[in-house]
Amino acid sequence: KPSVWSAAEGPDVWIFVDFTRPDVDALFAALKASEGCRHLFLASHAPISPSDNWGFYWFLLGDEPRLDEVRRRLRRNAIVLAGHVHCTSLMEWKTSEGTLTQFIANSVWTRPEQMDAPLVADDPRTFGSLYVNKHVNDKPDEYDGKYTVRTRKESLALMAEYADMTTYRRWNDAGHYRLEVSGDNVDMLFYAGDSREVKRRFRLR
Repeated sequence: KPSVWSAAEGPDVWIFVDFTRPDVDALFAALKASEGCRHLFLASHAPISPSDNWGFYWFLLGDEPRLDEVRRRLRRNAIVLAGHVHCTSLMEWKTSEGTLTQFIANSVWTRPEQMDAPLVADDPRTFGSLYVNKHVNDKPDEYDGKYTVRTRKESLALMAEYADMTTYRRWNDAGHYRLEVSGDNVDMLFYAGDSREVKRRFRLR
């Protein structure tokens, strides 16, 4: 049973990855086949980066030895659409190879205050600070929870690998979203809770 699917929609390519058992070779093949497309979208339940809030807690290909090569290939021109960590977040890496954009959505709306949640991060230099503040009393060589599969020290070292991001914004809100693709422009529209009004527009390309 395949764990990577890809499909073209006009000049754009979509790649869907089963993050519980991703086939890296199949992902590489799909990325190779997508070269030259206008927009490349990669959809996964989990993001391709560790969570600032939870540290290392299941992210796509987190235990894959070839993770660096995956990130390098995605940085050429990928837009990653993910969820899992229960926040609304925009992250971007701009390098000489291209631009990698990651948008994290959260549809788990359980409290009214999530419709007006404040911005909790707006500086790529602060990535990892939420985790540090949450686990400030943890010992570096001890595991920080029953679900965590790395120590606090390992998690901090891992997050440091993503320190070259150029955009990092995060809200702890929830709702629903709409992706708009118009020529070279790609936007994500956020609707808080069950509202029909656009609360926030994110320019992804």
